[in-house]
Amino acid sequence: MKNKLIHGTTTVGLVFKEGVILGADRRASAGYLIASKRAVKIHKITNYIAMTISGAVADAQVLVRWLQT
Repeated sequence: MKNKLIHGTTTVGLVFKEGVILGADRRASAGYLIASKRAVKIHKITNYIAMTISGAVADAQVLVRWLQT
């Protein structure tokens, strides 16, 4: 039996001369199931660095915590 990974969704980043805009929706899904309608997918790393997450959420959350320290 294969283990099914829970994935996030698409996120987007736009670069402008004056800065950047990051965007993402709030849903976290597993196949056709909406696991959460309040997922946080945009994370501040420092005052000048931010990131979005999508895909294997647990791995991304560990990376966010590691980068924030």
